[in-house]
Amino acid sequence: MRIGGIPDERRRETRFALEIPGGMSFLAFGDPDRQVLGLDAFPRSEWPPVAPTHLAFQAMVAAGMAMAGLALVTLVAVLRRRGSLLGRKYLIAVMIASPLGLVALEAGWLVTEWGRQPWIVRGLMRTSEAVTPFPHLGPGFFVFTLVYLLLGTVVVVLLFHQARVSASPPEAARGA
Repeated sequence: MRIGGIPDERRRETRFALEIPGGMSFLAFGDPDRQVLGLDAFPRSEWPPVAPTHLAFQAMVAAGMAMAGLALVTLVAVLRRRGSLLGRKYLIAVMIASPLGLVALEAGWLVTEWGRQPWIVRGLMRTSEAVTPFPHLGPGFFVFTLVYLLLGTVVVVLLFHQARVSASPPEAARGA
């Protein structure tokens, strides 16, 4: 098992990775001595895109570990009954961690989709056989892209407006 690193398909190695002997066997079978087949056991034509799949998996795991770490810090603070949960550093950490759930979700989806390539159903149907040709996909794609960009812009403008209104003093305090 390798943690981290940068895969090099040409050399068939993962540089800068932390290697744990028997780790993958233990995760897969509960036995550190069982053999897990690697990509070398399959023809090169059946390999998924190695680098993107590996990097997406690393992003997914890193996001999950960061959120788990923040949850552990929160639990320790609650159990110690400390008021530090409203401290500036903690709130900044929560703010930074807030999109990590979505990052992990999307990275996991990429791992699933890239990792099964070139198959839709392993050994039965390749991705190229599952594609249904459909003309005129471009206009719909661009319309949806424009709608989502517009909605995203509206959300950002509304959030900035809300932050500005929330930061200003109440009307009663200004008149006094």
